[in-house]
Amino acid sequence: MLKLIRQRVQKKRSAEQLYGSIVAQARREDFYRLWRIPDTIDGRFDMIVVHLFLVLCRMKQEGGDGEQAGRLLIEAFFSDMDDSVRELGAGDLGVPKHVRKMAGAFYGRLSAYEKAEEGGEISALAHVVRRNFFPDEQGDENGPEAQAATAVARYMQESREVLQQISFEQLTAGRVTFSRLISDAKDSEQGRS
Repeated sequence: MLKLIRQRVQKKRSAEQLYGSIVAQARREDFYRLWRIPDTIDGRFDMIVVHLFLVLCRMKQEGGDGEQAGRLLIEAFFSDMDDSVRELGAGDLGVPKHVRKMAGAFYGRLSAYEKAEEGGEISALAHVVRRNFFPDEQGDENGPEAQAATAVARYMQESREVLQQISFEQLTAGRVTFSRLISDAKDSEQGRS
């Protein structure tokens, strides 16, 4: 019995470590500075959800172990959301309402990304990204919001490929890698100079 409890605690710690890696990636400056993702609570929430979606998709491929790890990862996410809502000043009675709203947004986005990826068309995924990240800016199809949404959609597709190369053990240990960003490419070019 004690062994099972220790295993559960270790898996929970691993999920929290993986979630920390996801948050670190979602907060990369290039998303906000170069791709013009809104550097707001909503923009950061959406970047975390994009990365969670990518990792959860990878975990699904592992069957039961992956589903269990995915549930623990989602628990870490909601624990963080609960803490964030409290830090923003919500009282004890208001926290569940805010977290339920976030849960609806989270699961809605996961479903929308999954459906958009089914056809394999980047335009469908970019449309969903744009709707989530720029809900008030749906005008110009060639404007900066459309370009940013397409960049995020491409990044998502490339990251899915990168995640395929990572073993489940590496993933659950929090050693996760996503597609390279603009600054990563510049850094490696400067390193070769």
